[in-house]
Amino acid sequence: MKKLEQSTRAPRLRSQRYARLILLGFVLLISPVLSASPASAHGLGGPQPSNVDVSTRGAEPKISGVSIRMINLGYLVELKNSGPNTVVVIGYDREPYLRIGPSGVEVNRRSPATFLNRSATPSGSLPDGLDARATPIWESVSKVPTARWHDHRAHWMGRGAVRNAEWSIPLIVTNRDTSSESEASIAGTLDSVAPPSTLTWGLIAAVSAIILGVLGLTRRWVGVLICALSVITVSEALHIVGAWGAWSAPIPTRLLAVAPSVCAVTFSVIALVVLVARRSTHPDSATPFALIAGIFIAIAGGLADFNTLTQALVPTTLSPPIARLTVALAIGGGVGVAIIAGSHLKPVALHPQLNEGDPARSVEG
Repeated sequence: MKKLEQSTRAPRLRSQRYARLILLGFVLLISPVLSASPASAHGLGGPQPSNVDVSTRGAEPKISGVSIRMINLGYLVELKNSGPNTVVVIGYDREPYLRIGPSGVEVNRRSPATFLNRSATPSGSLPDGLDARATPIWESVSKVPTARWHDHRAHWMGRGAVRNAEWSIPLIVTNRDTSSESEASIAGTLDSVAPPSTLTWGLIAAVSAIILGVLGLTRRWVGVLICALSVITVSEALHIVGAWGAWSAPIPTRLLAVAPSVCAVTFSVIALVVLVARRSTHPDSATPFALIAGIFIAIAGGLADFNTLTQALVPTTLSPPIARLTVALAIGGGVGVAIIAGSHLKPVALHPQLNEGDPARSVEG
């Protein structure tokens, strides 16, 4: 009787460990998403894919020592001032907004732009204390003379396509030697780009999931699972690296954004190690890890970044087709891996009941 209790306790404890493992992984997956800001709560976070190309011609007229570019897929304007003069960015109500000089960057805390530029779609009324007509209160935000900010004048806020729409941001340049002021502007254009064929990438994802699901029912399911896990692990790692390099946010912010995908890759690597080590004895011991990895990769690296498949411009250092392929493989491969792992989970009895009158009776599921 004692041996029978031990034999039934083992699968029950194993099932409890699997449940705790899945719960832990789920918490790790959703916690960064819940804590992320609306602008970064998608996939790996950061700038959103877009069908509008934001380009700049720089300062007009040219300003000595000043370089301007669009970063984060056109979401931010970057102005670097390595010259001796001071450049002031003018806000929406003609008030001083940013001041970039040799000593660094300062922001006017009374400028309404400090509130309006916090998101791509500002909402609500201006907080008290913001007044474009009030005397500026300058606050140092960086000792490096490089400013980065989102500006709605360089952002398409309309609906539908846009064709070669001009935009500009006014500047005031103060000469260090003469203290004289001159006007300039940051100029550029907005232009729509044709989106990719979403159907093509959707078919790649669907076919991948179906093929893996069918092959997972054969006697060679272990080899199929190893191959599938290897592919989606490498693919998701590339996805992470590409998104990381295309985002200019601080490292802690980027680490928080990629945490779900890193967890998915970690579970995938664990499953691969266990599968290879036990493929000839107990390969089913790796299926819980494979199930978690498949689900997480399909969600964090695939569904959460689905707009990569629908938008022309993708925030990644990878080529757009490769970036879309990683997302399609995350969805299809992740679902396929989850199907294989789920179909080969070893059934265990969660609530075994012993028949004391018949100690030889087995209660294994």
